[in-house]
Amino acid sequence: MSKSSEALTALSAAVVAALEAVDQPVEVLVEKMRAVDTLCRVAILEAGDPVVRTMIRDVIEPQKWAPEVLAKVDFASSLVSMRQPFFVRAMEVVGENAQSLELQQIVSAIGACRRNKGYPSMRRFDDVLRLKLTGDDSPGAHGWRAKADYELHMAAYQMAETLQGSDALAQYQASRDLAEQSADEATRAGDVCGKLFALMNVSGLLLPKMGRWEEGFRMSERVSAEAEALAAAAPDDEAKKRPLRVAMNAYLHRIDMLVQNGGDKGAVPALLEKLNSNPIYQACKDHADVKAAVECAQRYVSI
Repeated sequence: MSKSSEALTALSAAVVAALEAVDQPVEVLVEKMRAVDTLCRVAILEAGDPVVRTMIRDVIEPQKWAPEVLAKVDFASSLVSMRQPFFVRAMEVVGENAQSLELQQIVSAIGACRRNKGYPSMRRFDDVLRLKLTGDDSPGAHGWRAKADYELHMAAYQMAETLQGSDALAQYQASRDLAEQSADEATRAGDVCGKLFALMNVSGLLLPKMGRWEEGFRMSERVSAEAEALAAAAPDDEAKKRPLRVAMNAYLHRIDMLVQNGGDKGAVPALLEKLNSNPIYQACKDHADVKAAVECAQRYVSI
């Protein structure tokens, strides 16, 4: 068997193993998706990107995954790497027939395109979603709009990061407007955690970029406290995952605010302790960005 065939076979087997683990604890699925991403990179190197995409379409067939499976794989994959080499390609395959997609598939495709900075494709999927939801004022419809608005907000944030001065500030404000729109839609959907995801980024990403980090810090404290309460009241581990992720990100945001702005060093160890006790952090602590943030915080305290 050639190296390219071996790489493709190994990737296919790894995806099967990941799909079999979708109902396992999140840290198990994260490790499975880490293996998938590693083997996807190897397969691209050995067989070429077009061949890998064809194999994903014809053998792995993500277009046939159940929505709940897709959502779990999306969540775990994002804890491994923001680039998501496998998941982005899987969603591009799914999106080849955008009009026939289910709502979860569209939202996952929007998110994958955003992480890959494929903004035109992202807008195309968003247009399909809005069309499918036309005239639907149900809580479920507001929930899907909230998720799409969240991705649009993050796309605006990513674009702001490439700008400077007043152009960047205007783009950060546009991102904030979309985040608050996402929070409003989530509230109308009855999705408290969806609201917290959006407010988490207003407090931890946008306000600091807009020169208002102390306001953001206080808001982040409120967001993580609400997320912790939500997780504590959740009926099972699956329901805890989203609020625990909000809490984890809020801790990381506050650590970064303190480090970047010369804040109180004494506050950092308590945040690191909270972080270390968070199961979502334990599942993704090898994520490059997370690891770098923690190491930076540890250096800051030791100076």
